[in-house]
Amino acid sequence: MRKKTTAKKSFSSFFGALILILGFRWIVYEPFVIPSGSMIPTLLINDHVIVSKYDFGIRIPFTSRWLTRWDAPRRGDIVVFQSVSKRNYFMVKRVIGVAGDKIELASDETVVVNGTPIPRININSFKEYINYPKMYSLNQLDFEDSIEDLNFFIEEQSGNQYRVLQNKLNKDWSGKVFEVPEGNVFVMGDNRDNSADSRYWGYLPVDNIVGRVGSVWLSCTDSLAGSNFLCQPSTIRWHRFFHSIR
Repeated sequence: MRKKTTAKKSFSSFFGALILILGFRWIVYEPFVIPSGSMIPTLLINDHVIVSKYDFGIRIPFTSRWLTRWDAPRRGDIVVFQSVSKRNYFMVKRVIGVAGDKIELASDETVVVNGTPIPRININSFKEYINYPKMYSLNQLDFEDSIEDLNFFIEEQSGNQYRVLQNKLNKDWSGKVFEVPEGNVFVMGDNRDNSADSRYWGYLPVDNIVGRVGSVWLSCTDSLAGSNFLCQPSTIRWHRFFHSIR
């Protein structure tokens, strides 16, 4: 009789712990591994980030429907979301415009929101760019392209400064205008000329958003064979441990 009671208690404890872990992951935080270079230099391939899921509200488990909402994505937020074209495929971009915004991509590559260009600082020196005050550290190996082919900018939205890369030769997205409909946002990658985003596949429904990216807790150049979630120890980027992301 005691063995049965002990077994029941053990099962109850295990089941309770499992529910707690799953609930925490569903409602509060979820880990995510950056799959591409579209957010370089802010996020690098194989950055392991923490996604805050409760920033916008709480969803009904196993659905995209909201149980309750208390906030909405803001300009400048970095968000993880489900692709609009591929089921169960997740992406990460920066919110550039919200519902009601008019986004114009000017001929000089400036992004204009509601008639006002997003403030930007042109950085001529690569050394100055990677060491820009109050921003996270980088090195030349963190960039996919040759630095000679890139223009470096610091943009600012909602009081938040972040780095942007643009290819000196690529101008094919200039001159386009977008008006963001209700229930949607307009997103772009910080690596502007190496990003499939709202410029190409349209607006992102807010319901597709998983959460806001908060920080990098682990980063590496290579993962272990057969696993995207396990870093090759010898390739860990120690300088990116526990970096907050803006």
